[in-house]
Amino acid sequence: MHFLIPLLVLGMSLTPLVAPPAVAQSLPPDSAYVVVDEDGHLSLDGQRVRLWGAIGNFPGPAESFDGDIYFGQRMTVQRLKQMGFNMVRFWHYDRYGDYTKGDGSRRDRIDFFFAECKRNGIMIWPAGLGGGAATLYEDQLEEAADMIDEPATRDEWIAATRSMMITNWRSPDVPAMRPPYALAGVWDPRMERWTAQQMRKAAQHLNQHTGLTYADDPVNVVWELTNEQWWIRNMIGGKWQNLPDIFKRSLMARWHAYLEEKYQTDEGLRSAWGFLLASESIQDGTVLLAPLGRAGRPASFNDTNPEALAAFDGIEQPVGRDDFTPQRAADVLEFFTQTLLSHKQKLAGDFKTWGKSCRLSPLLYDTGIGESIQAQFLHQHADAVSHCAYMEGYSPDSDPSDPQHPFYSVLDQYPRISNDVPWLEHNRTPGKPFLCYETQMGNPGKYRAEFPLRLTALAAIQDWDAVAFHYWTIGKYRFSEPETLEGPNSHPGGGAHQYDFTFDEVAFAIRRIAGEIFKHGYADPAPTPTTFTFGRKALYHPDSMSYGRSYGPDMLQDMLYTSYRHGMRLVIDPSVEGDTVEGPKVRADSYLVPSVIQPTDQITFDTTQRQLTIDTPQAMAYVGFFASHRSDTLRFKHGVEVSGIEFNNPPDTPYPITDEERYFAFGLVSTDGQPLGQAKTATLSLVGTSSNTGLDLSGEKPDYGTTPVLVTRVGATLRCDAINGMRYVMHDYHMNELASGKIESGVLTVPSALPVFCIDLSRP
Repeated sequence: MHFLIPLLVLGMSLTPLVAPPAVAQSLPPDSAYVVVDEDGHLSLDGQRVRLWGAIGNFPGPAESFDGDIYFGQRMTVQRLKQMGFNMVRFWHYDRYGDYTKGDGSRRDRIDFFFAECKRNGIMIWPAGLGGGAATLYEDQLEEAADMIDEPATRDEWIAATRSMMITNWRSPDVPAMRPPYALAGVWDPRMERWTAQQMRKAAQHLNQHTGLTYADDPVNVVWELTNEQWWIRNMIGGKWQNLPDIFKRSLMARWHAYLEEKYQTDEGLRSAWGFLLASESIQDGTVLLAPLGRAGRPASFNDTNPEALAAFDGIEQPVGRDDFTPQRAADVLEFFTQTLLSHKQKLAGDFKTWGKSCRLSPLLYDTGIGESIQAQFLHQHADAVSHCAYMEGYSPDSDPSDPQHPFYSVLDQYPRISNDVPWLEHNRTPGKPFLCYETQMGNPGKYRAEFPLRLTALAAIQDWDAVAFHYWTIGKYRFSEPETLEGPNSHPGGGAHQYDFTFDEVAFAIRRIAGEIFKHGYADPAPTPTTFTFGRKALYHPDSMSYGRSYGPDMLQDMLYTSYRHGMRLVIDPSVEGDTVEGPKVRADSYLVPSVIQPTDQITFDTTQRQLTIDTPQAMAYVGFFASHRSDTLRFKHGVEVSGIEFNNPPDTPYPITDEERYFAFGLVSTDGQPLGQAKTATLSLVGTSSNTGLDLSGEKPDYGTTPVLVTRVGATLRCDAINGMRYVMHDYHMNELASGKIESGVLTVPSALPVFCIDLSRP
């Protein structure tokens, strides 16, 4: 039977069944909080800290075992530690009401989970304050309306807001709306105040299991105002045009105030824009908020200004950016950008007063959208910058004659963590932490074992501070049941279903290796990164209204290529007009042929052999198509040799690893920060791929298969003098012991016949 309880094998012990009582406490010292240090990195008590995190439906299942009502939460935290995570990005702040400690309610379990994370060195990235916590429910409408003393608009505001409410999974019984996602929350004073009030209430909730409010608790190490609000992208997409009239009127009032402050008169506006439409006037409030990202019918630009619409009499075709001068489009972008930045700065000012963690630890203004220059400009005003990226790994429309079809690997191409234009590589701001808030390579993806190592290589080159993987449906587990970790690999579906790694043994195994490399900073950053600086013209250029068109022709791709070759930093400075590049720039067409990219002497992307190697005194890792390797032995310069590599494809494996591929991922890393020769603990993984039984992607309607998952095991002989004499314990995916012993003569054999998930090493 496979239970998670036997983790005592690893020297871990469960915390007591009775949680420590909640007592009033003085606040912890400043040194207990994660802060941004003078070098622009996350720091704890004077030491740099890197966060390797998971996103999921935490706090985990309500599951009791042997009288322990928090058993599910204890096992969730234990599994987090086993899988190498030291951070959780936590979303679920809803209105659950008060609780009594020990009542087993969701809020009670959440607070116990926070306390259990804290006891086990796992940090929290609160991501839900601006979402679930700030939800406005229908039964709260009158309270929200009265936050502004404006009787003349009260009833209309209530009716308009009610018309936008829906019932969803967050509010199955009461219609609700989350203000930050309603666009008007950025400029409507009632929504803005409601959002701040509800976020403050959530942040100042007293955790009865710690005796601290969330806002004062040092377990919370990175905060964010909103998750994927992407307000400017939505505004230039025209979504505001569907709002009730009260919100469009107030937006137009702000638009005209912006124009009046900048141009004073209609004559000044006409001079800057080249022309005004008939009936357009700042004084009369009839200047259309146009152009937007796409051409539209005149009425859509502002149907609350009928006088301005008269200018379009007889015009039947949609009106787009080409119908206006570039300066007018630039002003639309500047108006949106300034409106959002002002809102965020005001909210951030309030936030910093809510508690000690809120004041000391970094605050994000938003997360994403990585290709947009306006989004990055917003991020660089916050305490830290955060973006995401995903890859599919599965391309049913690819050329059937391609040997990888219907899958793909990026090891034979110039490196990237994107499907089209980059979102992650180029957005590193000097002097500020960079956090990847979501990432994953989707299923079914035969070559997905490469993703964690490619990601940690990029994180090293660009000197990142945090990575969070999406998505871990921890609620599918019942830890007291056998085989709880076993289920089908995910596949494309609703939402981000294909990125769910809940049952993905291959993803967990190699991610443990990548996580150790990242958390300890084993791989050095690029020594002299190139700095790209973009001025006002690029920030407000009309082309940036279109997806992937920010920064100018080909510049996104140039930055991507430069980041992997030299490292890069990005600055957006509207006080200058043009753009500059300090340092070497790699043009996007420079690496169309197979090549070797080596940003440091520790990281090598070799597209000629279709492989990536990380080679440091503390960590040696490889992923690639070994059939392309020029030797039968994989050798690292720091004294590790891997030979006798063999593959064990289970019977009926639908997409086996072939002799023409010999694809695998390997890693041997110290887990205590020391070089392997001095390390007290280390871990090793050797993985190939896996797929659901019956996976068939050949037809028009794919069959994604079911359990059991068929795992292609990889065997090899490892020779390394540095680990001679260490004790090894081979574990399966459930962390049960498969075999153990002492390494003799520096040789360790990994058998392909055993379901080896990882091998943990220890030195007496």
